[in-house]
Amino acid sequence: MRGMPERREADRRGDERRAFRQQTGRRGERPVRRGSRRRRRRLLFLVVILGLAGFALRVSVVAPRRAATNRALDARAELSRLLPDLQLDTFVMPGSGQPTALAPRTGPMVDGPSTLATLQAWEEDLGGSLRRFPGELSLAEALAPARLLLGEDAAARRAWEGLLAQGDAAQRGEARWGLGAVALRAGLRASGEQDRAFAFDHALWHFDAVPADAPSFAAARFGRAVALIELGRYDAARQLILAVAADDPRWGSVLGTHLARREPIVVPPARPPP
Repeated sequence: MRGMPERREADRRGDERRAFRQQTGRRGERPVRRGSRRRRRRLLFLVVILGLAGFALRVSVVAPRRAATNRALDARAELSRLLPDLQLDTFVMPGSGQPTALAPRTGPMVDGPSTLATLQAWEEDLGGSLRRFPGELSLAEALAPARLLLGEDAAARRAWEGLLAQGDAAQRGEARWGLGAVALRAGLRASGEQDRAFAFDHALWHFDAVPADAPSFAAARFGRAVALIELGRYDAARQLILAVAADDPRWGSVLGTHLARREPIVVPPARPPP
């Protein structure tokens, strides 16, 4: 059995151990290092910078792109209301009104000051947005037909080429009609026979690629008939005009007038006197 001196010695040692543990700066403790504080400050700084960069991206890119997309959708809706009142000369667009029997134009296709002002405003507004966001297909959809009506065929072709390369099936069908229309107008402007033939053949190639269930199919068939007439393939044009007239007699009548305007009149040789 332990005696009193031994118990006192054990208590004293226990007190010394407790006092040692409570001392600061002993070897068992891990002092706070300045390096770890610096790392935490750097991490916090990085988080703040990333947050500010995300906010700047949203303000400078995401929000303007969304606003441009909304304006493009509004322009498409306005164009769909505008097209039924447009009577183009021996030319139809998807959704346009009854064409006239006048010779097709090679320049701007509309004359009304208010219509021209509307189309030019779209070109100025949405054209800048498309240059800033070239991959935004809704802008190309809205701009391409407006540019065609303004006679800016090269700019319209670029917009439709973007739709053909990146768009969905409906957008590609519309782009095929649009590129065919641009080629058709290029043939009408060309002066050399070889250039005219190349342009009209190119137009036929695009028109033939428009699916039968596409909204632009009827306009593509009309354009195909015009191209056949300009190429001098009158028999093929007559067959197509009959098909067009079966669906819309007025369109068939306009195409018949254009065929009569282009097809040479063959005068039979005079019979020799008996």
